[in-house]
Amino acid sequence: MIRAGTCGKWAWAHEESTSRSADPEVTRAVSAGTLALSLYHDLRSMTALTCAENGTLVTAINTWRRPPPSGHAGSRPAMFDADVTALGADPHAPTVGTTDPVELFFGLAETRFGVGLTHGALLLEPVWCGAVTPDGSPS
Repeated sequence: MIRAGTCGKWAWAHEESTSRSADPEVTRAVSAGTLALSLYHDLRSMTALTCAENGTLVTAINTWRRPPPSGHAGSRPAMFDADVTALGADPHAPTVGTTDPVELFFGLAETRFGVGLTHGALLLEPVWCGAVTPDGSPS
């Protein structure tokens, strides 16, 4: 199930029970002509924040798959390092310490880009939604 809505100037989509949104290629595709952010978290404690602009992966931070350097990727992998540090975490070890990676990445999206979804906007207010098949097409 994918739910979608708007928050200020931003459009958002909330995907449940799959990991397609965590794929940097998906973020790249939806960023054509704009900026796109993707926040992913699963029950295995993997959290990822991906940022793409105009079809180019700008940065990706991943707390689970940690290829060098420390789960960072993209054309500007250190783009958020100063922001992550300002929010009280080590940008090269975002799971270390008391900072929850989900809260950290939501805080980063809010402070850097003004993106902020309330609980009501995400789960309670009426929004567009639809089911998709495993290949991503509408069901």
